[in-house]
Amino acid sequence: MRILIVTVFFPPINSIASLRPYSWAKQWAENGCDVTVLTVPNDQTLSSSLTLPNQSFRILHVPSKWDRWFGSVKDSLRHASPSDSKKSKTSFIQKLKSKIVEWAIAYKKRKGFFNACRMPDKTHFWIKPALKEISQEQPWDLVVSTSGPYTTHLIAYELKKSQAAARWIADFRDPWSDNKLFPGIFPFRLIEKRLEKKLMREADVITTVSPQLRTELGKRHGDQKTHTIENGIDFEDFKRLDPTPIFPDDGTFRIVHTGTIYDGRNNPLPLLQALKALGERARHVEVLFCGVNGADLPKQVHELDLDHCVSLIPLVKREDALRMQRDADALLFLPWGDVEKNGIISGKIFEYFYSENPVIAVGGTAEKGSIHILDDLVIKHAFGNDVDKIKAYLLEQIDRQPAQEKISYRSSLQKYSRKALADKMLQLSKAFDQNTN
Repeated sequence: MRILIVTVFFPPINSIASLRPYSWAKQWAENGCDVTVLTVPNDQTLSSSLTLPNQSFRILHVPSKWDRWFGSVKDSLRHASPSDSKKSKTSFIQKLKSKIVEWAIAYKKRKGFFNACRMPDKTHFWIKPALKEISQEQPWDLVVSTSGPYTTHLIAYELKKSQAAARWIADFRDPWSDNKLFPGIFPFRLIEKRLEKKLMREADVITTVSPQLRTELGKRHGDQKTHTIENGIDFEDFKRLDPTPIFPDDGTFRIVHTGTIYDGRNNPLPLLQALKALGERARHVEVLFCGVNGADLPKQVHELDLDHCVSLIPLVKREDALRMQRDADALLFLPWGDVEKNGIISGKIFEYFYSENPVIAVGGTAEKGSIHILDDLVIKHAFGNDVDKIKAYLLEQIDRQPAQEKISYRSSLQKYSRKALADKMLQLSKAFDQNTN
Protein backbone atom coordinates (compact mmCIF):
# COMPACT_ATOMS: atom_id res chain seq x y z
CA MET A 1 0.00 0.00 0.00
CA ARG A 2 1.29 3.45 -0.96
CA ILE A 3 0.64 5.96 1.82
CA LEU A 4 1.24 9.71 1.92
CA ILE A 5 1.31 11.51 5.30
CA VAL A 6 0.82 15.30 5.12
CA THR A 7 2.07 17.12 8.21
CA VAL A 8 3.76 20.39 9.13
CA PHE A 9 5.21 18.94 12.35
CA PHE A 10 7.74 16.13 11.99
CA PRO A 11 11.14 15.25 13.52
CA PRO A 12 13.60 16.78 14.15
CA ILE A 13 11.09 19.35 15.44
CA ASN A 14 10.92 18.53 19.16
CA SER A 15 7.19 18.44 19.70
CA ILE A 16 4.43 15.99 20.65
CA ALA A 17 2.81 17.04 17.36
CA SER A 18 5.82 15.53 15.54
CA LEU A 19 5.62 12.19 17.34
CA ARG A 20 2.07 11.40 16.16
CA PRO A 21 2.76 11.30 12.39
CA TYR A 22 6.24 9.86 12.97
CA SER A 23 4.75 6.86 14.78
CA TRP A 24 2.45 6.18 11.82
CA ALA A 25 5.28 6.41 9.29
CA LYS A 26 7.49 4.16 11.40
CA GLN A 27 4.90 1.47 12.03
CA TRP A 28 3.37 1.42 8.55
CA ALA A 29 6.82 1.15 6.96
CA GLU A 30 7.61 -1.77 9.31
CA ASN A 31 4.35 -3.37 8.16
CA GLY A 32 5.60 -3.29 4.56
CA CYS A 33 3.79 -0.19 3.29
CA ASP A 34 5.46 2.30 0.93
CA VAL A 35 5.32 5.44 3.10
CA THR A 36 6.14 9.03 2.13
CA VAL A 37 5.94 12.02 4.47
CA LEU A 38 5.20 15.43 2.92
CA THR A 39 6.35 18.19 5.26
CA VAL A 40 8.16 21.53 5.46
CA PRO A 41 11.90 21.98 6.00
CA ASN A 42 12.87 22.21 9.65
CA ASP A 43 12.34 25.73 10.99
CA GLN A 44 15.56 26.65 12.77
CA THR A 45 13.66 28.95 15.11
CA LEU A 46 12.19 25.83 16.71
CA SER A 47 14.11 23.21 18.63
CA SER A 48 15.46 20.61 16.23
CA SER A 49 16.79 18.11 18.76
CA LEU A 50 14.32 15.28 18.21
CA THR A 51 16.53 12.49 16.86
CA LEU A 52 14.56 9.38 15.90
CA PRO A 53 15.42 6.54 13.51
CA ASN A 54 14.05 6.56 9.99
CA GLN A 55 12.43 3.17 9.45
CA SER A 56 12.60 3.04 5.63
CA PHE A 57 10.09 5.77 4.89
CA ARG A 58 10.71 8.69 2.56
CA ILE A 59 10.51 12.36 3.55
CA LEU A 60 9.71 15.13 1.07
CA HIS A 61 10.70 18.54 2.44
CA VAL A 62 8.93 21.21 0.38
CA PRO A 63 9.78 24.85 1.22
CA SER A 64 7.00 27.38 1.68
CA LYS A 65 6.85 30.57 -0.37
CA TRP A 66 6.35 32.38 2.94
CA ASP A 67 9.96 31.62 3.96
CA ARG A 68 11.22 32.58 0.51
CA TRP A 69 9.41 35.92 0.50
CA PHE A 70 9.55 36.97 4.14
CA GLY A 71 12.51 35.11 5.61
CA SER A 72 15.08 37.73 4.63
CA VAL A 73 12.82 40.50 5.94
CA LYS A 74 12.53 38.77 9.33
CA ASP A 75 16.30 38.33 9.55
CA SER A 76 16.98 41.97 8.74
CA LEU A 77 14.48 43.15 11.35
CA ARG A 78 15.93 40.79 13.94
CA HIS A 79 19.46 42.13 13.50
CA ALA A 80 18.65 45.76 12.83
CA SER A 81 19.53 48.28 15.56
CA PRO A 82 19.77 52.08 15.49
CA SER A 83 23.17 53.75 15.63
CA ASP A 84 24.28 55.35 18.91
CA SER A 85 23.68 58.86 17.56
CA LYS A 86 20.07 58.02 16.75
CA LYS A 87 19.24 55.93 19.82
CA SER A 88 18.34 58.87 22.04
CA LYS A 89 16.07 60.37 19.38
CA THR A 90 14.36 57.11 18.58
CA SER A 91 14.13 55.55 22.04
CA PHE A 92 10.48 56.51 22.46
CA ILE A 93 9.58 55.34 18.97
CA GLN A 94 11.48 52.09 19.47
CA LYS A 95 9.71 51.43 22.77
CA LEU A 96 6.35 52.16 21.16
CA LYS A 97 7.13 49.82 18.27
CA SER A 98 8.26 47.17 20.72
CA LYS A 99 5.02 47.44 22.70
CA ILE A 100 2.94 47.20 19.54
CA VAL A 101 4.87 44.13 18.37
CA GLU A 102 4.51 42.49 21.80
CA TRP A 103 0.77 43.15 21.81
CA ALA A 104 0.38 41.83 18.25
CA ILE A 105 2.28 38.63 19.06
CA ALA A 106 0.24 38.04 22.22
CA TYR A 107 -3.03 38.71 20.36
CA LYS A 108 -2.03 36.36 17.54
CA LYS A 109 -1.22 33.57 19.99
CA ARG A 110 -4.39 34.14 21.99
CA LYS A 111 -6.63 34.00 18.92
CA GLY A 112 -4.68 31.26 17.13
CA PHE A 113 -4.13 32.82 13.68
CA PHE A 114 -0.65 32.61 12.14
CA ASN A 115 -0.05 30.10 14.92
CA ALA A 116 -0.65 26.72 13.20
CA CYS A 117 -4.21 26.71 14.45
CA ARG A 118 -6.71 29.18 12.97
CA MET A 119 -7.13 31.05 9.69
CA PRO A 120 -5.15 32.73 8.28
CA ASP A 121 -1.92 30.78 8.63
CA LYS A 122 1.44 31.21 6.94
CA THR A 123 1.30 27.62 5.67
CA HIS A 124 -1.23 28.77 3.05
CA PHE A 125 1.93 29.69 1.11
CA TRP A 126 3.00 26.02 1.34
CA ILE A 127 -0.06 24.53 -0.36
CA LYS A 128 0.79 25.27 -3.99
CA PRO A 129 4.47 24.24 -3.80
CA ALA A 130 3.49 21.06 -1.95
CA LEU A 131 0.83 20.11 -4.52
CA LYS A 132 3.21 20.87 -7.37
CA GLU A 133 5.88 18.64 -5.85
CA ILE A 134 3.50 15.79 -5.12
CA SER A 135 1.92 15.95 -8.60
CA GLN A 136 5.04 14.25 -9.95
CA GLU A 137 4.21 11.13 -7.94
CA GLN A 138 2.08 8.12 -8.79
CA PRO A 139 -1.43 7.97 -7.23
CA TRP A 140 -1.62 7.08 -3.55
CA ASP A 141 -3.74 4.33 -2.02
CA LEU A 142 -4.15 6.46 1.11
CA VAL A 143 -3.41 10.05 2.11
CA VAL A 144 -3.39 10.96 5.82
CA SER A 145 -3.41 14.62 6.83
CA THR A 146 -2.96 15.74 10.43
CA SER A 147 -3.80 19.21 11.70
CA GLY A 148 -3.10 21.84 12.90
CA PRO A 149 -2.50 23.69 10.85
CA TYR A 150 -5.69 23.05 8.88
CA THR A 151 -3.82 23.58 5.59
CA THR A 152 -2.71 19.94 5.62
CA HIS A 153 -6.37 19.04 5.05
CA LEU A 154 -6.56 21.43 2.09
CA ILE A 155 -3.68 19.57 0.44
CA ALA A 156 -5.24 16.16 1.11
CA TYR A 157 -8.61 17.40 -0.15
CA GLU A 158 -7.10 18.43 -3.48
CA LEU A 159 -5.37 15.07 -3.83
CA LYS A 160 -8.60 13.18 -3.15
CA LYS A 161 -10.69 15.35 -5.48
CA SER A 162 -8.20 14.96 -8.32
CA GLN A 163 -8.12 11.18 -7.75
CA ALA A 164 -4.41 11.34 -6.88
CA ALA A 165 -5.40 9.54 -3.66
CA ALA A 166 -7.94 6.73 -3.43
CA ARG A 167 -8.80 7.28 0.24
CA TRP A 168 -8.31 10.06 2.78
CA ILE A 169 -8.03 10.01 6.57
CA ALA A 170 -8.33 13.51 8.10
CA ASP A 171 -6.78 13.66 11.57
CA PHE A 172 -7.46 16.41 14.12
CA ARG A 173 -4.98 16.78 16.98
CA ASP A 174 -7.04 19.80 18.05
CA PRO A 175 -10.40 21.23 17.00
CA TRP A 176 -10.43 23.68 14.09
CA SER A 177 -13.50 25.85 13.48
CA ASP A 178 -14.94 25.22 16.96
CA ASN A 179 -11.68 25.57 18.87
CA LYS A 180 -12.68 27.17 22.17
CA LEU A 181 -9.14 27.76 23.37
CA PHE A 182 -8.10 29.61 20.20
CA PRO A 183 -11.29 31.35 19.02
CA GLY A 184 -9.93 32.86 15.78
CA ILE A 185 -10.90 36.24 14.33
CA PHE A 186 -13.76 37.68 12.29
CA PRO A 187 -14.53 37.19 9.40
CA PHE A 188 -12.32 34.11 9.10
CA ARG A 189 -14.36 32.25 11.73
CA LEU A 190 -17.31 32.20 9.31
CA ILE A 191 -15.15 30.99 6.44
CA GLU A 192 -13.59 28.25 8.56
CA LYS A 193 -16.91 26.66 9.51
CA ARG A 194 -18.02 26.39 5.90
CA LEU A 195 -14.60 25.27 4.70
CA GLU A 196 -14.30 22.55 7.33
CA LYS A 197 -17.71 21.13 6.38
CA LYS A 198 -16.79 21.18 2.69
CA LEU A 199 -13.48 19.41 3.24
CA MET A 200 -14.75 16.79 5.65
CA ARG A 201 -17.53 15.72 3.27
CA GLU A 202 -14.74 14.42 1.04
CA ALA A 203 -12.82 12.64 3.84
CA ASP A 204 -13.43 8.90 4.09
CA VAL A 205 -12.39 8.65 7.75
CA ILE A 206 -11.95 11.32 10.44
CA THR A 207 -9.79 10.71 13.51
CA THR A 208 -9.04 12.70 16.65
CA VAL A 209 -7.28 12.28 19.99
CA SER A 210 -10.09 11.78 22.53
CA PRO A 211 -13.64 10.42 22.84
CA GLN A 212 -14.96 13.90 23.66
CA LEU A 213 -13.53 15.45 20.51
CA ARG A 214 -14.71 12.45 18.48
CA THR A 215 -18.26 13.08 19.67
CA GLU A 216 -18.13 16.74 18.65
CA LEU A 217 -16.63 16.01 15.23
CA GLY A 218 -19.12 13.19 14.71
CA LYS A 219 -22.05 15.54 15.26
CA ARG A 220 -20.83 17.83 12.50
CA HIS A 221 -19.33 15.45 9.98
CA GLY A 222 -20.89 12.04 10.53
CA ASP A 223 -20.65 9.78 13.56
CA GLN A 224 -20.01 6.60 11.57
CA LYS A 225 -16.81 7.83 9.95
CA THR A 226 -15.35 9.57 13.01
CA HIS A 227 -13.00 7.62 15.31
CA THR A 228 -10.63 8.08 18.25
CA ILE A 229 -6.89 7.52 17.81
CA GLU A 230 -5.16 8.68 20.99
CA ASN A 231 -1.66 10.19 21.04
CA GLY A 232 -0.25 7.23 22.94
CA ILE A 233 3.27 6.23 23.85
CA ASP A 234 6.25 4.48 22.25
CA PHE A 235 7.79 2.13 24.81
CA GLU A 236 11.05 1.97 22.83
CA ASP A 237 11.74 5.63 23.71
CA PHE A 238 12.22 4.66 27.35
CA LYS A 239 14.40 1.61 26.69
CA ARG A 240 17.05 3.84 25.10
CA LEU A 241 17.37 6.22 28.08
CA ASP A 242 20.55 6.61 30.10
CA PRO A 243 19.85 4.77 33.40
CA THR A 244 21.91 7.27 35.41
CA PRO A 245 19.63 9.41 37.64
CA ILE A 246 19.37 12.92 36.26
CA PHE A 247 18.82 14.52 39.69
CA PRO A 248 21.06 14.34 42.78
CA ASP A 249 19.95 12.27 45.76
CA ASP A 250 19.73 15.25 48.13
CA GLY A 251 16.36 14.75 49.82
CA THR A 252 14.63 17.47 47.78
CA PHE A 253 11.05 16.80 46.69
CA ARG A 254 11.10 17.56 42.95
CA ILE A 255 8.07 18.35 40.84
CA VAL A 256 8.61 18.42 37.06
CA HIS A 257 6.52 19.96 34.29
CA THR A 258 7.55 19.36 30.68
CA GLY A 259 5.94 21.14 27.75
CA THR A 260 4.60 24.56 26.88
CA ILE A 261 2.88 26.96 29.27
CA TYR A 262 0.55 29.39 27.53
CA ASP A 263 -0.32 32.67 29.19
CA GLY A 264 -3.89 32.60 30.41
CA ARG A 265 -4.44 28.99 29.27
CA ASN A 266 -2.75 26.57 31.67
CA ASN A 267 -2.11 28.17 35.02
CA PRO A 268 0.53 27.06 37.59
CA LEU A 269 -0.11 30.08 39.85
CA PRO A 270 -1.92 28.11 42.63
CA LEU A 271 1.15 25.88 42.99
CA LEU A 272 3.43 28.94 43.19
CA GLN A 273 1.19 30.49 45.82
CA ALA A 274 1.30 27.26 47.84
CA LEU A 275 5.09 27.28 47.66
CA LYS A 276 5.11 30.84 48.93
CA ALA A 277 2.83 29.83 51.81
CA LEU A 278 5.31 27.12 52.86
CA GLY A 279 7.77 29.78 53.95
CA GLU A 280 11.12 28.31 55.02
CA ARG A 281 9.94 24.77 54.34
CA ALA A 282 9.88 25.54 50.61
CA ARG A 283 13.64 24.98 50.62
CA HIS A 284 12.88 21.24 50.62
CA VAL A 285 10.93 21.52 47.35
CA GLU A 286 12.05 22.25 43.79
CA VAL A 287 9.65 22.80 40.89
CA LEU A 288 11.15 22.54 37.42
CA PHE A 289 9.34 23.97 34.40
CA CYS A 290 11.08 22.51 31.37
CA GLY A 291 10.05 23.86 27.96
CA VAL A 292 8.64 27.02 26.43
CA ASN A 293 7.11 29.31 29.04
CA GLY A 294 4.91 32.34 28.50
CA ALA A 295 5.76 35.75 29.91
CA ASP A 296 3.46 35.32 32.92
CA LEU A 297 5.40 32.50 34.61
CA PRO A 298 8.79 34.25 35.02
CA LYS A 299 6.94 37.34 36.26
CA GLN A 300 4.95 35.32 38.82
CA VAL A 301 8.08 33.53 40.07
CA HIS A 302 9.89 36.85 40.50
CA GLU A 303 6.99 38.62 42.21
CA LEU A 304 6.53 35.76 44.70
CA ASP A 305 10.31 35.59 45.32
CA LEU A 306 10.49 31.89 44.47
CA ASP A 307 13.71 31.82 42.43
CA HIS A 308 15.29 29.64 45.14
CA CYS A 309 12.82 26.78 44.61
CA VAL A 310 11.51 27.23 41.04
CA SER A 311 13.69 26.54 37.99
CA LEU A 312 12.75 27.68 34.49
CA ILE A 313 14.62 25.48 32.02
CA PRO A 314 14.59 26.06 28.24
CA LEU A 315 13.49 23.28 25.91
CA VAL A 316 15.84 20.30 26.25
CA LYS A 317 16.39 17.15 24.23
CA ARG A 318 13.51 14.72 24.43
CA GLU A 319 15.74 12.10 26.05
CA ASP A 320 16.56 14.48 28.91
CA ALA A 321 12.89 15.45 29.33
CA LEU A 322 11.95 11.75 29.63
CA ARG A 323 14.70 11.20 32.21
CA MET A 324 13.43 14.16 34.21
CA GLN A 325 9.92 12.68 34.15
CA ARG A 326 11.29 9.27 35.15
CA ASP A 327 13.34 10.59 38.08
CA ALA A 328 10.95 13.22 39.46
CA ASP A 329 9.08 12.75 42.72
CA ALA A 330 5.87 14.09 41.14
CA LEU A 331 4.80 15.36 37.72
CA LEU A 332 2.77 18.51 37.17
CA PHE A 333 -0.21 18.52 34.82
CA LEU A 334 -1.84 21.87 33.99
CA PRO A 335 -5.28 21.25 32.44
CA TRP A 336 -6.88 23.75 30.08
CA GLY A 337 -10.28 24.16 31.63
CA ASP A 338 -12.21 20.97 32.40
CA VAL A 339 -10.38 18.12 30.65
CA GLU A 340 -13.35 15.79 31.00
CA LYS A 341 -15.52 18.19 29.00
CA ASN A 342 -13.27 19.82 26.41
CA GLY A 343 -11.49 16.60 25.44
CA ILE A 344 -8.06 18.18 24.95
CA ILE A 345 -5.56 15.58 26.17
CA SER A 346 -1.90 16.50 26.06
CA GLY A 347 0.29 13.85 24.46
CA LYS A 348 2.78 14.04 27.32
CA ILE A 349 0.21 12.72 29.81
CA PHE A 350 0.85 9.18 28.52
CA GLU A 351 4.56 9.63 29.26
CA TYR A 352 3.66 10.93 32.72
CA PHE A 353 1.66 7.79 33.50
CA TYR A 354 4.41 5.52 32.15
CA SER A 355 6.90 7.03 34.63
CA GLU A 356 4.88 5.53 37.50
CA ASN A 357 5.39 8.76 39.46
CA PRO A 358 2.43 10.55 41.08
CA VAL A 359 0.76 13.09 38.77
CA ILE A 360 -0.71 16.22 40.33
CA ALA A 361 -3.14 18.50 38.48
CA VAL A 362 -3.22 22.22 39.24
CA GLY A 363 -5.59 24.79 37.76
CA GLY A 364 -8.44 24.12 35.38
CA THR A 365 -12.13 24.40 36.17
CA ALA A 366 -13.07 20.92 37.36
CA GLU A 367 -14.18 20.90 41.01
CA LYS A 368 -13.27 17.25 41.56
CA GLY A 369 -10.72 15.33 43.59
CA SER A 370 -9.57 13.38 40.53
CA ILE A 371 -9.52 13.72 36.75
CA HIS A 372 -10.32 10.87 34.36
CA ILE A 373 -8.05 11.46 31.38
CA LEU A 374 -9.46 8.29 29.83
CA ASP A 375 -11.51 5.52 31.43
CA ASP A 376 -8.46 3.71 32.81
CA LEU A 377 -6.06 6.64 33.26
CA VAL A 378 -6.89 8.72 36.32
CA ILE A 379 -5.06 11.62 37.96
CA LYS A 380 -5.79 11.03 41.62
CA HIS A 381 -4.34 14.31 42.92
CA ALA A 382 -6.39 17.05 41.24
CA PHE A 383 -6.25 20.23 43.32
CA GLY A 384 -7.83 22.75 40.96
CA ASN A 385 -7.11 26.23 42.33
CA ASP A 386 -7.17 25.25 46.02
CA VAL A 387 -3.91 26.64 47.41
CA ASP A 388 -4.48 25.17 50.89
CA LYS A 389 -4.86 21.63 49.52
CA ILE A 390 -1.71 22.01 47.43
CA LYS A 391 0.21 23.27 50.48
CA ALA A 392 -1.02 20.34 52.58
CA TYR A 393 0.07 17.89 49.87
CA LEU A 394 3.54 19.44 49.69
CA LEU A 395 3.97 19.31 53.46
CA GLU A 396 2.92 15.66 53.46
CA GLN A 397 5.52 14.82 50.80
CA ILE A 398 8.28 16.74 52.58
CA ASP A 399 7.62 14.79 55.78
CA ARG A 400 6.95 11.43 54.12
CA GLN A 401 9.27 8.64 55.20
CA PRO A 402 9.90 6.53 53.21
CA ALA A 403 9.46 8.17 49.81
CA GLN A 404 6.10 7.88 48.08
CA GLU A 405 5.51 4.57 46.30
CA LYS A 406 5.28 4.29 42.55
CA ILE A 407 1.87 4.02 40.84
CA SER A 408 1.73 1.54 37.97
CA TYR A 409 -0.43 2.26 34.93
CA ARG A 410 1.71 0.30 32.48
CA SER A 411 -0.78 -2.51 31.92
CA SER A 412 -3.45 0.10 31.07
CA LEU A 413 -1.03 1.84 28.70
CA GLN A 414 -0.56 -1.24 26.48
CA LYS A 415 -3.56 -0.38 24.31
CA TYR A 416 -2.21 3.17 23.92
CA SER A 417 1.11 2.06 22.48
CA ARG A 418 1.86 3.97 19.29
CA LYS A 419 2.31 0.66 17.48
CA ALA A 420 -1.19 -0.51 18.44
CA LEU A 421 -2.72 2.86 17.54
CA ALA A 422 -0.98 2.98 14.16
CA ASP A 423 -2.29 -0.51 13.37
CA LYS A 424 -5.78 0.53 14.47
CA MET A 425 -5.68 3.57 12.19
CA LEU A 426 -4.66 1.52 9.17
CA GLN A 427 -7.47 -0.93 9.90
CA LEU A 428 -9.96 1.96 9.71
CA SER A 429 -8.92 2.54 6.10
CA LYS A 430 -9.19 -1.14 5.26
CA ALA A 431 -12.58 -1.39 6.96
CA PHE A 432 -13.80 1.50 4.83
CA ASP A 433 -12.81 -0.44 1.70
CA GLN A 434 -14.78 -3.47 2.86
CA ASN A 435 -17.86 -1.38 3.64
CA THR A 436 -17.86 0.28 0.23
CA ASN A 437 -17.34 -2.89 -1.80
